[in-house]
Amino acid sequence: ASARRAPAPGSGRGAMSGMMLAVHSKKPSGDPPELAAVLRTYAERVYGEPAAEACGGDFSAVAALRAAAASSEGGAEERRDAILAYVRALGTIEQRFPIGDDPEHCNLQFGWADSFRPKKAARAASLPLELASMVFNLGAAYSQIGLSADRSGAEGVKVACAAFQAAAGCFAVLRQDVLPRAGGVRGGLTPDLSPECCALLERLMLAQAQECFFEKASRDGKSAGVVAKLAMQVAVFCEEAAAAITHPSLKDHFDRAWVAHVTSKAATFRAHALLRVAQQLRADEETDSSCGKRIVEEVARLTQARNVLRDAKKQLGTTSGASASAEALRELEATVTRALDVANKENEQIYLLRVPHSDSLPAISPASLVKGPVAAAAIRGKIEPGDDETALFAGIMPESSTKALSKYTVEADHAVREALSKLNAATDDARTLLATLDLPATLNATCEAPPLEDELAQKVQLARSNGGAAGLLDLQQTASAARKECERMLGVAVKALERERAEDDAQRARLGDKWMRAPSDEVARPLFEKNDSFSANLLAAGDADANNEERVESAISAAGPFLSLEPGAPSSLPLLEPNMVSLGESPAQVAGRLREVMESLEDHAAGRSSLEEEIRRVKDGDNVAPKLMAVRSSGVQALFDQELQKYEPLKARADEAAQQATASLDALRAAHAAFVESFDIEGWRKAVAAKQGALRNALVDFDTARDAMVEGVTFYTTLQEALREHVQRCSDWELARNAQKQDMLNQITTSLASASLADQLPSPPSAAPVAPPSPASEPPPVAQPPASVPAPTKLEPVAPSAPPMADLLNLGDTPPAPPVAPAAPAPEPPAPAPAVQQPAAPVAQPPRPPAAASPPPQPSSPPPQQQQHLLPPPPPPQQQQQQQQQQQ
Repeated sequence: ASARRAPAPGSGRGAMSGMMLAVHSKKPSGDPPELAAVLRTYAERVYGEPAAEACGGDFSAVAALRAAAASSEGGAEERRDAILAYVRALGTIEQRFPIGDDPEHCNLQFGWADSFRPKKAARAASLPLELASMVFNLGAAYSQIGLSADRSGAEGVKVACAAFQAAAGCFAVLRQDVLPRAGGVRGGLTPDLSPECCALLERLMLAQAQECFFEKASRDGKSAGVVAKLAMQVAVFCEEAAAAITHPSLKDHFDRAWVAHVTSKAATFRAHALLRVAQQLRADEETDSSCGKRIVEEVARLTQARNVLRDAKKQLGTTSGASASAEALRELEATVTRALDVANKENEQIYLLRVPHSDSLPAISPASLVKGPVAAAAIRGKIEPGDDETALFAGIMPESSTKALSKYTVEADHAVREALSKLNAATDDARTLLATLDLPATLNATCEAPPLEDELAQKVQLARSNGGAAGLLDLQQTASAARKECERMLGVAVKALERERAEDDAQRARLGDKWMRAPSDEVARPLFEKNDSFSANLLAAGDADANNEERVESAISAAGPFLSLEPGAPSSLPLLEPNMVSLGESPAQVAGRLREVMESLEDHAAGRSSLEEEIRRVKDGDNVAPKLMAVRSSGVQALFDQELQKYEPLKARADEAAQQATASLDALRAAHAAFVESFDIEGWRKAVAAKQGALRNALVDFDTARDAMVEGVTFYTTLQEALREHVQRCSDWELARNAQKQDMLNQITTSLASASLADQLPSPPSAAPVAPPSPASEPPPVAQPPASVPAPTKLEPVAPSAPPMADLLNLGDTPPAPPVAPAAPAPEPPAPAPAVQQPAAPVAQPPRPPAAASPPPQPSSPPPQQQQHLLPPPPPPQQQQQQQQQQQ
């Protein structure tokens, strides 16, 4: 073992020894095992080549971990980490690869030499031997870390104290957990792995950890009484170690220097405890005099300390290697002797009191600041397989582990179902009761209109998506505008035909038989009949529109609030009103209490839902397989019990939630009974049913009216196209008839002008007699005016008076132009006086055009303003007779 002395803090009356010990690590003995090859061969034989191939990297990884843990190179911290990693991996290997001398097992020979007597060694195919050696080396590494810490400072003392406690925990785990499994090792274990040696090393490491607290308390100036208790605990641990080192199985195993160190350490710290008590008595006496009583007790304590140190010196004698311990004893004895001389002199000169016997003095109570069980538990947690180690050979699971995992799964599922069934039952009871009491619908109806039934709400939503009430009104306005446009276009066509017929009738009345054109009533009969047909269609459509308008008004009146497109449109369903007469609390108070119960019920429901999710989350994350593979078969049930404990709090919370739900439902029944007495629920239900029935009828009217409006708009659109074509035909007809009328007027005007000119011309000269025509011959032709003689201006033809097409249709935004009124006929001129037969001077007659000559060219059409002067008034009857006689 290694030893080291730290600087000892001064006490004012002496110094103490700070020498501590560390344990050397065990060394491998013999050839190292072929870990990777043997494990791979077993995996291929038992689990199959695919499984072994999948874990190929794990075999070499385990071999590397073992080589690093068994190496003595590197610092103590590095060796500690390597040993921890390999020990955790051994837990995974143990579950999958049985190691032993049996031919069916992995024959891995592990050899380790004794730490104190290297010539002694143990070698066997035993995993417990490997594990025990590694845990021993882990404790040795921790002791070396504690020994190497610089305890002259507070941080060094803290590091050393933690390391010594961890080392004590390693030896405790080795003695309690590992060695019982290694009892069947062939050839036995080395003495350093015996329970007595582990107990010795555990107590020694605890004593050194307690000594660190003692050093820190002395350095920090704690009271002598406190330091005395800490020193006494160090003495107790050292005395226990001294008793273990003298056990027959270890009597000759340790070096005598170890025995001397442990025994002198016990005596030294017991003397330190007595010295510190004496110092505390001196301090108390100086503060508050006791007339020498504390002084004589101080003498007794110092005497007792001196005797302890002298006995320890005698026991050491001339032991080799104990010089350091003997030196520490001598230094402390000198300090005690000086204090004892001072106390004796003071008592002999001043108080002269009898010194009490040491047996009559109260014992010094030790105060332990190190906890062995806590340190052991910490080491157990560190050597448990972690995520990295449980990932080793994850593709290999023995059949025994599979069966154990199935058993755990069944138990965990049962715990989860038990908790969830209670929560679900509470939720179902609450849901059933709320549906039976019609809550919260009736409660909400006291302050806001109830919602519509699902089927009715869907119909309302469909009506809203089709535009709602505003859309229906817009559709109605569109149909009305389309109807007015059709009426306007039909009026344009009617006016065109009527205008043409009126002009035709006027010309016929004025010209009589000379107006030989067919009457407009006969020729334009199809157009007039078409006008009548369009008019009848518009009349029928107007009646249908009137009916639809009544239906629209009825639908909007009944369903208007529901068909509004504005967000948050109010509902017209009635509210739940209180009874006219209420006894006891006011209806508002009753409703408020029921609302509080409902809120409490909702909070409990939310809590149950959250707890249910938590239970499912814990169950989903409950993966015990890696831990199961890392634990020994004897600890499987303990592992299951430990893992199932996490469901117990959840089951308790589920029971509590079910009880809360039952209490809330009882409170709900009581509050609802008072609510029924305060509000007219039956009357409200009847009113809501009636309102919803009226809404259904209104929605039927809405759909019918909308369909009719859509059909009407479609009808008017089609009718407008037909009317547009009809108006065009009527306009074309009017223009054609006007052109025909003008042609006929031009012909009549020309004929009348020619006849009037012939009457005014003289008879031909006698020098050119002409044979009288025979009766059978045709009458002489009427004299025609020469082609060079221009026609009178008043006989120019008139342009048609019909308005242009754009004015007839008037499809733009401007209103149609009013029709042009026919010009008033010119007043008839007065009848000319009868012609007197007077000799006329001979006038040169123009040559007569040849008979085969073409008729004279038609005069150009007169401007429209001269249309009223086209036809001369008819001559009086007497003048007509004279003209006929002249023609004959």
